[in-house]
Order: sequence, then structure tokens, then C-alpha cells
Amino acid sequence: MEREQTKTMAERRRELIEAENEQIEGLQDMIWAISDHTLNAREIGKIRELIRMFGFWDVWDALEIALDQYFEQRYPGTMETVMRKLGGICYNRRKVQEELMMR
Repeated sequence: MEREQTKTMAERRRELIEAENEQIEGLQDMIWAISDHTLNAREIGKIRELIRMFGFWDVWDALEIALDQYFEQRYPGTMETVMRKLGGICYNRRKVQEELMMR
């Protein structure tokens, strides 16, 4: 019985990791459509953490905002700015949503 539970838990964890990887690929596709930037391991880790904290669609929306406001193809380094701003955008959007729910 315990062995079966462990096997089931391991399979569920694998499925969650696969789903998370697909979400990250979707975000990478959005970035790639605008720039030639490929996420490095540190950026993938940050995005993975943000997805766990805020959810995929909140990170998706925040990435759209960050790319629109901070990314410029002709200036190197602006993708780093996008990645730095991403967590703050997620947080601020969550805070606004919570404030609206309190009213």
C-alpha cells in the first residue's frame, strides 16, 4: 500500500513538472516572438518560482506588460530589465486584485 502511494506521488510530481515546463516554454515562445532572447537557467528558475507564487496566467500577463514597457530591440540589456521587473509587476497586480476584492 505504502509503495503504491509513493509511486502515485512520484508520478503526480513528474506530471506537475512536465506541465510547468510546458508553461515555461509558452512564456519562452512569447519572448522569442518579440526578441531573439532565449531564457537562461537563472531566468527559467525565476519564472518557475513566479509561476508557483502567482500562477501561470498572472506571470503571462506580467510578461506581456514588462515586454511592452521595458523591452526595446535596439538596446541590448533591456531583456534583463524585463526579467528584473517581472516579479514586481506580478506582485502589484495581485495586490490590486486583492484590494478590489476587499471592496
